[in-house]
Amino acid sequence: MKTSLKLLTFLFLLFLLKTSVFSSQTDQRMAEARELSKSGKYEEAIKIYDRILPRLLGTSIKEPFYRKGLCLHGLKRFKEAIATWQYLLSRYPSGDYSDDAALDIARTYAFNLKERDLAIRKYEQFLSRYPKSDRIAEARYQIAGVYYEKGDYKKALKSYERIATWFPLSKEYELAVYREGQCLSLIGKYEDAIRAWRNLPNHRPKSPYADDILLAIGDIYLEILNKSSNAIKSYQKLLSSYPGSNLTKDANHNIGLCYFQQGKFNVAKEVFQKELASLPKVEKAPPTGLERLIDACDKKKSYVPEHKTDRFNKAVTVLVNLGDMHFAEKDYKKAANAYRKAMKEVPGTEDAAYALMQWRFPGKVDPCFQVILTPLFCFS
Repeated sequence: MKTSLKLLTFLFLLFLLKTSVFSSQTDQRMAEARELSKSGKYEEAIKIYDRILPRLLGTSIKEPFYRKGLCLHGLKRFKEAIATWQYLLSRYPSGDYSDDAALDIARTYAFNLKERDLAIRKYEQFLSRYPKSDRIAEARYQIAGVYYEKGDYKKALKSYERIATWFPLSKEYELAVYREGQCLSLIGKYEDAIRAWRNLPNHRPKSPYADDILLAIGDIYLEILNKSSNAIKSYQKLLSSYPGSNLTKDANHNIGLCYFQQGKFNVAKEVFQKELASLPKVEKAPPTGLERLIDACDKKKSYVPEHKTDRFNKAVTVLVNLGDMHFAEKDYKKAANAYRKAMKEVPGTEDAAYALMQWRFPGKVDPCFQVILTPLFCFS
């Protein structure tokens, strides 16, 4: 009897020892795989996980399944990643890493495979199965992003509003407020967009989106609501509160456009001349959009060449002015299209030709460059 008891004790201790050694080796291999994954060495990490996983089938350890899915995702093997996470969920539908796997399945369908309708269903499953997950705000933000990409701005807006209301302490909050304003703007609710945006720079001045919001508010006042005085206040707040922002040049330029809109041409000209002085000079370059704006300040009207005006009809003048507006807003593609249409109406439209050449300058000479130069010969 004593011998049997001793044998059982010995076997139990041997089992504990083997279990401890196995656990220690597994932890060591897991740490190695995580480091490889962090370094982008996904294939090597997967090999380690594949050696570990068969030994874990009878245990409750889930992390290797989840992390193998992340490695497959990193290799853009999206369907294999989803299959790995789904296998994890089939064995362990709840607990650690289950909510992560479920959310990452939805995210992969949404933003990698672009199966947005299926993704929305997966997000809804996640929200219903894991209501206490610490990734709920993240899930709602991703759902909003899916609707945004689909162009369904009203549904996207609802999701962003929920985050702004329910999760003010989440890392998604500030970006959700920014996107909320964008959605309101896209559906034509400009005053509501300004109201949604305004609190962020006031109450969270250190937000990385505060300067973007101040610029966006100014742009709405300037370009849509025709309230240039309000626009100037927003731009000036950006300049005073965020002098190191990469948006200060845009804000300064737009302040000049505001003064131009108000008919304060001398003030506008000073703003544009300061901006021009800060730019590198290019010898023999065609007039820049900024130079043409300065010329417009002198003429106290939108820029249209004084010479050869008999070549212009009303439609061409509108097109050139439209091109100037887009050029001033740095939307060069729309500007180029407007100038090209003007040249098509009247092939000798000098201003449109020069503007197109400026749009291409400086750059490599290509067939388009000769097309631009051709109509200039009639003015030589």
